[in-house]
Parts: sequence; structure tokens; C-alpha cells
Amino acid sequence: MVLMHSGSPKGAEKIAARVIGMDIHRTFGEVVSWDEGQLTRGGRVHMTRTAQEGFGKGLRSTDEVVIEATGNGMAVSRVLSPFAARVVIANPLCRSRRSRTPT
Repeated sequence: MVLMHSGSPKGAEKIAARVIGMDIHRTFGEVVSWDEGQLTRGGRVHMTRTAQEGFGKGLRSTDEVVIEATGNGMAVSRVLSPFAARVVIANPLCRSRRSRTPT
């Protein structure tokens, strides 16, 4: 994923964004990252506010974080939002109308 710095003129420097994914469980989140074409396992992060804030401090301001839509997904989103460019809650069970159209 490539982001253009807002307000930059045409042909300005592009900033590569790292995408972080978090599969949330009750007591921990399993983290992976996609950066410059490389998928890297980031390990586990405990589901305490302190641990989430510590994880957030390691994010880049250009990072995009995708977290699983679970019971505590909104809470995790609120904690991580100040540290990343964008935090998205994804629900793998929700599909677009187009994908439900019979073929």
C-alpha cells in the first residue's frame, strides 16, 4: 500500500504504509505485519490496556491496523487509534452485496 503525503504536489514522495493485522482472542491478540512485500509474524499482545498501549507506541504514524471484529475489538481500536494513521475493524463474515449475488 502506498500513501501520498497530503498536500503534496504531483510527483511528490510516496510513503509506504505498513499494514498490521491483529487476530483478537479473549486474553491475547496474534499480530502479523505486511511491510514492503514481506509478511512478518509479530507475536502475541496481551489484551490489557497497558499491553495494548505498549504495542501502540511501537506503531508508525503511517501504519494501518486491521483488527478482527470481536467483543473487545472496539476497545482495542480506541487504544490503538492515536498511534496509527488508521484503524479498521474487519468482519470476515460480512461480504459485499456483489459477492452474495448468485453466479
